[in-house]
Amino acid sequence: IEPPEAAAVSRPVWDFAPGPQGWTLDDGSKLEVAGKGISFAWRGTAPRLVSPPLRFAARDSFFVSIRMTATKGATATLGFANDADSGFRVHTFSIHADGQMRWYHLDLSSHPQWRGTVRLLTVEPSDAGEAQAAVESVQVASAPQGPPELTLRFPGIAEGLPRVGQRLTVAATLVNPGGQAA
Repeated sequence: IEPPEAAAVSRPVWDFAPGPQGWTLDDGSKLEVAGKGISFAWRGTAPRLVSPPLRFAARDSFFVSIRMTATKGATATLGFANDADSGFRVHTFSIHADGQMRWYHLDLSSHPQWRGTVRLLTVEPSDAGEAQAAVESVQVASAPQGPPELTLRFPGIAEGLPRVGQRLTVAATLVNPGGQAA
């Protein structure tokens, strides 16, 4: 006789304002409820935030939107396990470690191992050896989640450098990686 499997989450949306909702830290340390989410600090290797057991189709839900902040570091890591591959897979992404709460929208539709049924997620909020982090939400869906978020890309000179006294055309691109129309 095998014990029943723990109830798996099939709707992968977590708002951490009321608490961790089954998420834990892999080093066993305690998550603190602070503000609108959960927070933790570390020295040495950053602990990973680990989801409760999951069961959702990767093909239907390939955007992972994380609202979080970190005080130090250059990258964060989303980890996942599925039933199509053995082992644990990771997706590393750049962060703004300025202590400000930000949305990070990860498009995993082209990740070769984001397939089958996703069974577990982890979030390592920073690659820094000592930092603080807070996470307000993790949402997995077929499109980015959260509010509009306008970002300026490629501010620069549209044409060659002008001579003295000539006009200069500056070009810029605004993009909205957020979940809602701007």
